[in-house]
Amino acid sequence: MIIEEKPLVSFVVLAYNQEEYIQDAVISALSQNYFPLEIIISDDCSSDNTYQIIEDVVRDLGGCKKIIVNRNSENLGTVCHLNKLIKIASGEFIVLAGGDDISLPIRTNFLINKWIGMERKICSIFTNAIVIDQNGKEHGKFFNEPIVVKNIDEFISIGNCWLGGFSHGFPKILYEKYGPIKANTFQEDGVLSFRALLNNGIFYYEDCTVLYRRHQNNSYDTTNFEKLVKLYKSELELTKQRIFDLELDKDIDSQRRLNVKKVINSTAKKNQIYLKYCYLIKLTFIAKKYKSMLYKKILRRLRN
Repeated sequence: MIIEEKPLVSFVVLAYNQEEYIQDAVISALSQNYFPLEIIISDDCSSDNTYQIIEDVVRDLGGCKKIIVNRNSENLGTVCHLNKLIKIASGEFIVLAGGDDISLPIRTNFLINKWIGMERKICSIFTNAIVIDQNGKEHGKFFNEPIVVKNIDEFISIGNCWLGGFSHGFPKILYEKYGPIKANTFQEDGVLSFRALLNNGIFYYEDCTVLYRRHQNNSYDTTNFEKLVKLYKSELELTKQRIFDLELDKDIDSQRRLNVKKVINSTAKKNQIYLKYCYLIKLTFIAKKYKSMLYKKILRRLRN
């Protein structure tokens, strides 16, 4: 019986201004029960004590593990930060983690066993997660029967794709095949999910491998106007990246390529409309506020 050699995995923690949560995130990275493992912990030029806490935890608990600690000299943003770390990573498979989340010890092992079981396909794998608040209190599962687009034909039919970036793992070749992400987007998961569809697809598992922390500084918050505008701008950049990756991929047939491009362009038009609608709402709000202030000013003068 031949025992297959397990691949080297790079467990990558991306952090920025997360001093409240980074200790738990680093400890969870160091607690992964998979071997061989390379742990990369990187701070994107935080203005708080994030980096100092990373250094302290690694010094106290790192032991003999292979650990790379990086600190950027300037703030790169999520995508450029990730581009840099993928270059640093030596692993055949990449596991991504946020500096505010907690990965369960079995997470890397779980993802690798699934990946090896599917004969190391070029794909994306993600799982469900338990939602926790800023104090660590649990609030149930993140996903409730999610509709996951699994292949490029489903993308053409449904019109979009996504995955849970907080629990995502993928073979490094998925990144290298298309090169660094060029678009000015913070949605690296949107880029990688599409790249996966151009290859062997997206695989979702209901098992929870992460404690996903929900707090006021999360990137996604549709109740916050500024974050909503940022999201739609990011979505527009994401469509540019998808067109770029589609043109790079020579394996997809011409008819599918045409259909995929139509879907991407249609999505871009919708996001442009959403963005204009957001600005219209903002202008209406400002106008009402100004009108109210002007009305009060006139009323005060009349009373005087």
